[in-house]
Amino acid sequence: KKTHLGCSIGLTSIDSRVSHASLHLMHAEIALYVAKARGRNIIHVYDPKDSDTVELKTAISITQKVRKAILENRIELYFQPIYNMSQNCICYYEALVRIRTRDGLLLGPEHFICALESAGDMPLLDHCIFNLAIEHLATYPELEKIAINISAQTFKDEHLVDKIQATLRRHNVPAEKITFELTESASLIDVIATQDVIADLHALGCKFSIDD
Repeated sequence: KKTHLGCSIGLTSIDSRVSHASLHLMHAEIALYVAKARGRNIIHVYDPKDSDTVELKTAISITQKVRKAILENRIELYFQPIYNMSQNCICYYEALVRIRTRDGLLLGPEHFICALESAGDMPLLDHCIFNLAIEHLATYPELEKIAINISAQTFKDEHLVDKIQATLRRHNVPAEKITFELTESASLIDVIATQDVIADLHALGCKFSIDD
């Protein structure tokens, strides 16, 4: 049986223009991410003017701000009612994420979701969201049922089901109150893995819907 290995390499020049070793390491890491984004199995040399490099540096900066917001409890959830016109009632509430800045401003997902996806850090936010959402269900029983969006990156976490089950148990919330919304594109990335996770979460009692 043959094993095929791939290798992506990020390079940076070590010269007098950079004063700290940590910056060299950061530049090499950024170049590595750019190499992976451009198809893998290539070598990319760090260039501060390269468009992919600029985009990735911005994404990393936003990711760091999101991490701080999570640590400082500045992630907020708003619940949008989904109304059933034929039955004249609210079916469930969809959890919408916002970040409160230190200045008190409220940022919508358009300010940070794309950056987190580019940096591969969506699980960081998704875990925070479902923890908060389940906590809100325990605190506000009038919510009854909620829908939570989940990213393809998080869906590939092999410990996802265990984490959700542990959170449900900690807050004593029935799994039947939660519907996870997965984008169509995300569900097609790895169909077999998607089916396995859905089956496991269905076994807990959670529901699923396909978004977009």
